[in-house]
Amino acid sequence: MNFFKRKKKRPRMQYYLELDDVSHLYSVCKAGKWYSPPSFSEIKDLLKQPWAMGYGARCSAEYLIKEIIPFVASEGISPFTQTELLKIAKQQPKINSDREKGIGTDAHKALRCYVSEGVIPVELSEGAQNCFNSYRLWEEENKKFIGKTVFTELPLYSPKYDFCFTGDRTLFFHNKLTYMDYKSSKDFYDLEIAIQCIANILGVEDNIENKYLVKYGLHPGMRFGSAGALLLDKKKGSIAIWKDYTEQLPFAEKIFLSLRKMFEDMRYYPLERFNKVKRSFRRRGIGEKS
Repeated sequence: MNFFKRKKKRPRMQYYLELDDVSHLYSVCKAGKWYSPPSFSEIKDLLKQPWAMGYGARCSAEYLIKEIIPFVASEGISPFTQTELLKIAKQQPKINSDREKGIGTDAHKALRCYVSEGVIPVELSEGAQNCFNSYRLWEEENKKFIGKTVFTELPLYSPKYDFCFTGDRTLFFHNKLTYMDYKSSKDFYDLEIAIQCIANILGVEDNIENKYLVKYGLHPGMRFGSAGALLLDKKKGSIAIWKDYTEQLPFAEKIFLSLRKMFEDMRYYPLERFNKVKRSFRRRGIGEKS
């Protein structure tokens, strides 16, 4: 009897990924079947709901104070027109958000072309141009620490964690494999950025172990040494600020994996089913207050 049977190697799971540039929806084909796994943004948005409410209220209030109230006071307009103006005020959060997203999207495209192809962009909006200038100043100051860029904005799927993502940039920085995220916001949002960093790291390392990134020079066993965000100045174009989040990654990993599990539970156990079970409990007198 052979007590030293050789273990069979588990076959590497193949997948095919498609990304719709218009809808930003990912589609993955595994074992001949297509389906849509969640994106990192969908998972992360579980944290954003309270923030979005406050942001929306602030934008609407600012528009009311700056535009509508002075106009109403000076023109003496009818109640009907006032109602229409209030509707416009409620739309301000989306208008402001779309404008800021437009600046960030243009800046990301410009940096991708510059980093990958060495192309200096032209005809950018003022905000996007300031972001690009901000990066160039930072690059000049840190050029001795910036190594090879492995890839930029590469859509990937993680079979292990079952989610899709597109990281801003993976490079060697200070001789370490580093994930870099570009930010054009007013400040660093530490929790969100730390979760974004660890999600990209987990996803990329999963692809490294499955040998999907060998053509980029990333072989099984390679690990990230650091991660952080580069805050670009879209107002004045002054030098960008780098913030390292490596020490926060272990804590952020627990949060991300919890969010991933929560998203899965919400997907397969929707609120309607929860309410149905709750009504069933009430009919049987379970959980009622004494």
